[in-house]
Amino acid sequence: SGINAEYGDDLDSSHSSRTSSSTDIPQEKRSSISSCPGRVSFSESMFSENPAVRWQNSQSDLRLSSISDLSYLPEEEGASTLSCDTEERLQYLSAITNEQGLSSQLFKCYSCSSTIGNQGQEFKVCNYDKKYYCRACFGNYAYFIPSKLIYNWDHNKYRVSKKSFDFLNQVHTLPNLDLSKLNISLYNHAPELAKVRDYRRMLNMVREYLVRCNSKDEVSYEVIRKKLGTHQYYWDTPHLYSIADLTKSFSGQLQSYLKKLSQKCIHHVYCCKKCSSLGFICEYCQNPKIIFAFELQTTDQCSSCGAVYHKSCKRNGPCPKCIRKEQILNKNRRIATT
Repeated sequence: SGINAEYGDDLDSSHSSRTSSSTDIPQEKRSSISSCPGRVSFSESMFSENPAVRWQNSQSDLRLSSISDLSYLPEEEGASTLSCDTEERLQYLSAITNEQGLSSQLFKCYSCSSTIGNQGQEFKVCNYDKKYYCRACFGNYAYFIPSKLIYNWDHNKYRVSKKSFDFLNQVHTLPNLDLSKLNISLYNHAPELAKVRDYRRMLNMVREYLVRCNSKDEVSYEVIRKKLGTHQYYWDTPHLYSIADLTKSFSGQLQSYLKKLSQKCIHHVYCCKKCSSLGFICEYCQNPKIIFAFELQTTDQCSSCGAVYHKSCKRNGPCPKCIRKEQILNKNRRIATT
């Protein structure tokens, strides 16, 4: 028997040194289901404090020593309530903006409407919305530009107006960016992000096992769900990101966290009698060794029926299970017409 697990997809934006780690979870050689690999301990910090966002000071002390210590970064107070101005600025999150010239604003500051340009005071251009601001309204702020992250994988900070800075702070941890719709090819040019996507795909598949498991240990579905809190999208779909997620993907911090979490959950599936019984046998080679869809390096899952096969065994055309289901369906149709 098996599970038809569907493929589905916040951290702050501080720049830390990039970490190097392998994309792939090592293939654990299992002589038997009862022979479990060693436990994975959580020791690295999941999140680091972002000086640009006004989080509580206690967030910098969050550590992962075990799965029960898993904490998540809370949303900034008021981030869920968007003003009219914020709604307008949402359109620039994924848009490539261009300057329209001072005449488009009638030589007025976009914020305070004071006169700027030749007959007025000096002005500055915001790199987020490409609007013109007087020096007083512009201030001295810099931030990541979401569209540059999405289309160029550019993690430099650019000068922005105070109004844009406040907005970007407000939506910093909100998962507003769907790469499957905006720029799916980014994974081909950003190996760090491709690793994050793969770990999230694994979590999405493993979740289907945890949902059916009645285990009460520290890797149970309810424990993981509660600890993820506002980050349920980490295992709901692999393509949904916040600005914070993208910057942490670049630094390697999100990848490191997701790797540990996915290893912990996969370890449970391998060792749990009920979860392991929901694995698959490759119907091409009939090898009795149980395989799972989350073993991305060695297996493929049929998009129609959800059956899992070895990549090396899979052939073009319908899979054996799909063929068998079609034969049964045709037989039932013939019986119904007689």
